[in-house]
Amino acid sequence: MPGAHYAAGALLRQLRCRRGLTLRQAAGLLSSSPGALSRKERGIDAVGRHDVIAAITAYQLSPWEAYDLWLLAGYLPEPAHSPAHLGDVRAFAQPLLLGMTFPAFVVDALGYLLAWNVGFEAIWQPSQAGPGRIHMVGALFAPRQRARLDTLWEAYVLQALQVFYRRTRLIAHDPAFLALLADIQAQYAEFEPLWKEAQHRAIGVAAVPLIERTVVIVPHDSPAGSIEYLALQSVVQLPQPYELFVYVPFGQESERRYDHFRALMGPQRVYFAEAAERLEQTTSRERTHEL
Repeated sequence: MPGAHYAAGALLRQLRCRRGLTLRQAAGLLSSSPGALSRKERGIDAVGRHDVIAAITAYQLSPWEAYDLWLLAGYLPEPAHSPAHLGDVRAFAQPLLLGMTFPAFVVDALGYLLAWNVGFEAIWQPSQAGPGRIHMVGALFAPRQRARLDTLWEAYVLQALQVFYRRTRLIAHDPAFLALLADIQAQYAEFEPLWKEAQHRAIGVAAVPLIERTVVIVPHDSPAGSIEYLALQSVVQLPQPYELFVYVPFGQESERRYDHFRALMGPQRVYFAEAAERLEQTTSRERTHEL
């Protein structure tokens, strides 16, 4: 029977094998003995916090590998110990989004879309948005999305802008964030008054419980009938400066219709935006330079 620490030990062994290291070689890198390391890899002994930190450095773990090891070993992840690469979008988004039953997507700190699954594609078709980076707020002002939301457009945009305002308060003076706002305003004149109204509303509901302040309802006229989703930000802290959002069908009727709609989507797959591809290329160049 596997020990209580089997999952963390099995991952520790998998990480070693991926790097082509023998037990003796890895033990030397981890300042351990082959016997002690073997017991941890077999789940007999616990993988300690110091083991995780040592493995991150010795095996040069990606942020996602380090994140997995922290969690399976039973510890809160310590981002400071993860390599400071901004790329590797595919490494974590592919398995994460493939496992999502509901529509889901990943954005960066500024709100640019990086990756999404087939459920999200079926609703918004971001792959058809054309060249350029896709911003989750800016895209709402485009004619295609305005037509899709019809009479619900303004109410939905105000909800989304309030969430966006609260998410970005910590970077409100960042030049990249200010440039983003200026770019959206330059493209869409309606943005500025709605942005100001959203800020006013967001500040005015400061006393409302957080979960109520962050709810956005997404209406969708699917081929299976009208579906309402709650757009929820995941409580899981990702190992990179990205955020995961999931559309959860709201109510029994929406759940039933979503089950029918999902059957029409075809096989699950993950889409990657131009912004994600740029991050991958940047990271590849950084690693080449380091070598």
